[in-house]
Formats: sequence, structure tokens, C-alpha cells
Amino acid sequence: MELTIQVPLSADRVSVFGPAESYLKLIREMLDVTFVARNAGVKLRGEGDSVNRAAEVIGELVSVAQ
Repeated sequence: MELTIQVPLSADRVSVFGPAESYLKLIREMLDVTFVARNAGVKLRGEGDSVNRAAEVIGELVSVAQ
């Protein structure tokens, strides 16, 4: 499964992705998904349940960062 999440420009990227994208790396390791972070989006790839859970976590990080 592949899913792209848009990160609002108002959200601080470091707050969402972590220093040196450390939050995304942790999500990748824990949920076995791959990601590409570009501009205002994050593309996730992996098994359906894992991608959906990763999207939820990133959504929560975006909410906190705004």
C-alpha cells in the first residue's frame, strides 16, 4: 500500500519529523514502512495496517506541531 500525507506549511517540520527526521526513522523501524519526505508531503509504503498506523502517528505529530 502507498499513501501520501500532506503536512501543512504552518506545521514546524522539525516538530513533525524530529531532528534529522528521527521521528520518521523510528516510525519506519517500529512499523516496517518506508517513507519519502518531500516539501509538504510524506509518502508512506508498506503493508496496509502499518501504513495506516504510521499515517495516524504522523497526523498526531502534525496536530501537536500546529
